[in-house]
Amino acid sequence: MLVFYTWALIDTYDRQIALANTGMFPLITTNLAWIYCLAVTFWLASVLAKARGEPSDFFLIFYCSIVLISFLVLHSVAEEVDDRRLTIFLAFLIVPVVALAIFKKFIPQLKMVGILSSHAVQNLVVGVVCLTLLAALSNAPASAGFGLDNSYTRRLEAREIYLSGELISYALAMCMNGFVPYLAFRAGAGKSKSLLLFSSCAALFFFWLMGAKAPFFYVAIAFLLGTVIKMGALKYFALLLVGGVVGLYFGVLAEWQIFDGYSMIVDYFFRRVFADQAAVLNFYFNFLTSTKPFEWDWLLGAIDSSFQVTYFIGEAYVHNVDANVNTNAFLHALSGNGLLGYFSAVVFISVFLVVSDRLFKSSGNPAYIFLGFMYGLLVIEQAFTVAMISSGIGVLFVLTLLERAPPRLRIADPPANELP
Repeated sequence: MLVFYTWALIDTYDRQIALANTGMFPLITTNLAWIYCLAVTFWLASVLAKARGEPSDFFLIFYCSIVLISFLVLHSVAEEVDDRRLTIFLAFLIVPVVALAIFKKFIPQLKMVGILSSHAVQNLVVGVVCLTLLAALSNAPASAGFGLDNSYTRRLEAREIYLSGELISYALAMCMNGFVPYLAFRAGAGKSKSLLLFSSCAALFFFWLMGAKAPFFYVAIAFLLGTVIKMGALKYFALLLVGGVVGLYFGVLAEWQIFDGYSMIVDYFFRRVFADQAAVLNFYFNFLTSTKPFEWDWLLGAIDSSFQVTYFIGEAYVHNVDANVNTNAFLHALSGNGLLGYFSAVVFISVFLVVSDRLFKSSGNPAYIFLGFMYGLLVIEQAFTVAMISSGIGVLFVLTLLERAPPRLRIADPPANELP
């Protein structure tokens, strides 16, 4: 299945993305790169086959199937990468997976007795979301609307109104990336139509307010996760994800036949999820290995504490001073704060995920699965501190610690996964 998955990335890039005027180059792959690609593909198959549906498993699924595979298959989309640099870059990407396996062996079993009812936690989250929506509505951008053509304009205007560091800015980020998907997850796990309607309307509001499209994806995939848990099919999630991408590839083949070589699925899914991912990874690695116009060292990163690597990459590589070009938490930390920041990210993320595993096993509360799932998804595209604090995962973790999950929401220790 993963061989078809990998081929889907190569074929969609070669037959459409590389031919479009996107600034990306044709694939140049050395023999060593193919060996790495095959080795990691089969290694990934073994990793996913051992996944048992624990919170940390979702980080492994997202990180390996999106970040690692994208880079190995499409590493030359922005510039040619020789074998020596490819080996070094791959090592930086694999270390977090190895570290997680090590921490799983040494962190003992943990247990926490909750004091809040599940209903109280849910109402508290709904209340925070409602207050945030009302506060944002009272000071909405003049460009607010449902048009696709001016969604980027709405985003820029919202950035000027809801300034970074202000309470409303934090509240909006927490709701979009954490609280609303959490409610969608509970809607799936508890078969709640009202929660699904509420979270869907909130995602629509964020699109109206600031042109944000990600909340639609977060709500959909969180609801799917909850539904999978409710159906007792958690062990098949990795298979569903990989199979879903392969299924989309067959849809691409049909679109190419119908629309004379053009596929909307490639444009809106394969390019954005995989090709753009590989290009941005390439930008960051190029930044790390090139001469910089400011003081930077490998141990501490940028000496200037005000330096924001995401905007520097946007200006230097995307040629847009307003572009906030994010990448995975590990590479973000390495580029901004050097090796000290990189290993801090590796340790923090590993410890958080393994602690979530232990608490999930002792409590059976599926909310820990959501936390591992959402945090694993967020850290492949933003800094680990932003995902934890600004995206609301930290607050939800505390609420889950304090929650007494009712028996109808608890799930048994998940069985071993099987991935053909």
